Amino acid sequence: MDKKYDIRNDIFETIIDKYYDAKLIAEDNGVISGSEAALDRLKSLGIEILFMVNEGSIVNKGEVVAHIRATPELLAKAEEFLAGKFSKTSGIATAAYKASQIAKGRIKIVCGSIKKIPEECKFIYRKAIETGGISSRICDTPFLYLDKNYIKMFGGIPQTLKAVKKFEGFKKVIQIHNTMTSVEEEVEQAVTYGADILMIDTGIDDDIDKCFSVLKELNVNDKIVAFSGNVKLDRIEFYIDKRVDILCIGKEIIDARMLDMRFDVFWWRNYNMKLNLLEKTELWINNVVLNNVNLTDLSNKLADVLEIDHSKVFVVDVRETHITFDILERFIDAENFFGKKDKIFQELSKVEGFKLTEKSDIHSDGILNMINLNEEEVPNIINRMKQMTAEIQQNVSKRAIVFPTGFEVKKGYIKDTNTPYIAEKLKEHSYKVTFGEILDDDKEYIASKIYDAVLQGYGLIVLTGGVGAEDKDKTVEAILEIDPQASTPYIVKTKKGTGRHLKDGIRIGVGKVEQTLIVALPGPNDEVRIGIEKLIEALKSGLNKEETALLIADALSKRLIEKIHNC
Repeated sequence: MDKKYDIRNDIFETIIDKYYDAKLIAEDNGVISGSEAALDRLKSLGIEILFMVNEGSIVNKGEVVAHIRATPELLAKAEEFLAGKFSKTSGIATAAYKASQIAKGRIKIVCGSIKKIPEECKFIYRKAIETGGISSRICDTPFLYLDKNYIKMFGGIPQTLKAVKKFEGFKKVIQIHNTMTSVEEEVEQAVTYGADILMIDTGIDDDIDKCFSVLKELNVNDKIVAFSGNVKLDRIEFYIDKRVDILCIGKEIIDARMLDMRFDVFWWRNYNMKLNLLEKTELWINNVVLNNVNLTDLSNKLADVLEIDHSKVFVVDVRETHITFDILERFIDAENFFGKKDKIFQELSKVEGFKLTEKSDIHSDGILNMINLNEEEVPNIINRMKQMTAEIQQNVSKRAIVFPTGFEVKKGYIKDTNTPYIAEKLKEHSYKVTFGEILDDDKEYIASKIYDAVLQGYGLIVLTGGVGAEDKDKTVEAILEIDPQASTPYIVKTKKGTGRHLKDGIRIGVGKVEQTLIVALPGPNDEVRIGIEKLIEALKSGLNKEETALLIADALSKRLIEKIHNC
């Protein structure tokens, strides 16, 4: 059997061309997370989105989360994934929101169990946690988390902290776990050898008192105390009273109950394919007899056939045997004017003072001339158009162009090894790749080239270089010119004004314009290799631009830390 065969095509054979509405409805109160991923997935399938709640919206039981319109086959596919895009992540966001509301800023709540979940879920879970109003990271600045296994390998807390002392600019988080000595002694060692955050990861409340007792004896009050280990939401107040700075809650949030939702199909209609009139909006009716006719009645009759508002149709010219209408609607449903000549004549003839002759005809210079199609042929023509549109969209999504940037590449000082590598990897996944020109470090110029590539029908645009913290690095800024809502996460933060650093960090960029994804990667080849691997992973998984950016940035950040370790 053909792997592409879908029995639903046969099941829905008699209603295959009908379009139905469906709503995703919350079955409980909660905070919504997953809107962006759901939106991108629905768009990729060509499903019309009538309504979608925003990320972070609070919904009550019975409220609509999403309202879509599609054919039976597509609705069946949507039902398979839509609730899944929302239910689990919204459950996590809801639990995180509850924790943040209890804390009310009196204690930092962190959910740091991300490393324990499958790789493909990490970014949507992290997004859900942050949507709920808490953090997925114990520290907002760069940090090194030194757990019990580091301590065992180095032979103790002193040796571990000595080994990482050279990493200036990184907060040192040490796990207090009663690993090789008592809690009290571990706290003392951590303070003595320069730990910034003391993570008491025993789950034993008394260990908090032991920690503060040691800090008091040492007359130390500048250390951050965190606590973790089977923490429940209803115990947050207790830990606030204990003067804990950071409270790590794992299972209570990550394993939170899903926010239940139901998917209901509730009415149907024949879907109309909207077409752009492309400013060819005049419609001439020739060889007619006009006798004291009411022009408003004529334009209203035409508007009714086209199923558009009366205010959108005007008579703009009248001659003895000729009348011209202007349609002030940019998009009109194909089913409402394809093959509608006889229907238009029939309705206009109902207006007193308007009479047809044997030579009466309708003409337009644009697509409106499709009014003259044979009505019996219209369903087949529209179906072919829909198929062609789907094929074009699929072809566009697999067209890629790669632009290297930077004067050092353009002048030939260094060889461009990135573009051939990216092209090779994309071709392995059926992309047709074009080598773009080498772009100067100029924001407006780069933005114009990106825009040109979008207009040329490329579904993927990849740029390398120009994402650093120096003044000459303009690639991310160029993407923001094209997509102001582009996702631009930091790979690493830098101190603005230090050396050549005129910006506060190194970022990548992922933007989207219509169906075109735009991605900016760093220039070093080893980082490009990591970035393109993660980009392909994101494309295969159907991630949205924000998830894609986070996936790439996280991998590149880890690579940067490895480089520092190896220095």
